[in-house]
Amino acid sequence: MPKATRGDAAKQAIPVTSDEDRIASAYAIVKKNMYCAGGSGIVPVPFVDLVGVVTFQVLMIKQLSTLYEVKFQRHLARNLVVALVGTLSARAITAGVVGSLFKFIPWVGATVGAWIAVPAVAGGVTYAIGRVFVKHFEEGGTLLDRKVLNVRSFFTDQYKVGA
Repeated sequence: MPKATRGDAAKQAIPVTSDEDRIASAYAIVKKNMYCAGGSGIVPVPFVDLVGVVTFQVLMIKQLSTLYEVKFQRHLARNLVVALVGTLSARAITAGVVGSLFKFIPWVGATVGAWIAVPAVAGGVTYAIGRVFVKHFEEGGTLLDRKVLNVRSFFTDQYKVGA
C-alpha cells in the first residue's frame, strides 16, 4: 500500500453535501486564518510579523482553492494578496507598517505594535481577502482570471467589517 504524503492530503477536496455546507466551510477557513494572521501580528520582531500574516493569507487561499477544487498556484496567490492589499487606503496600510515599526521601541512600542495595531490590521485584511476569494470562487472564478481584482469596494467594505 503506498504511503500517503502531506501533499496528497492537501490536494483532496473537502467533502461537502450542499452549497450551504461549502459556504459554511469556506467561512470557517476564513475565520481560522483571520485569527492566525492576527496572532502572527503579535510576533515582537518588526516585519517578521508581516511575513507571518502574508503566509496565513496565502495558506487561506490554498485551503479555499482546495475546497472549491480550483488549481492553486502559490506565486499567483501571493501576487493577488499584494494587489488586494494595495487597494486599501494609505491610512490602513500605514497602520500595519507603522505598527510593525513601533516594535523597535522598547516596551511601549512592543505593546502598541504587537498587541493593538498589527493584529487588528492583519485580522481585518485577512478577513477581507478571505471574503473576496469566497465570493470569487462561488462565482466560478479561478486564480488565473483577474476578476478578483475588480472588487475593490467589496474588499474595502469587508476590511471595515473585519477590522
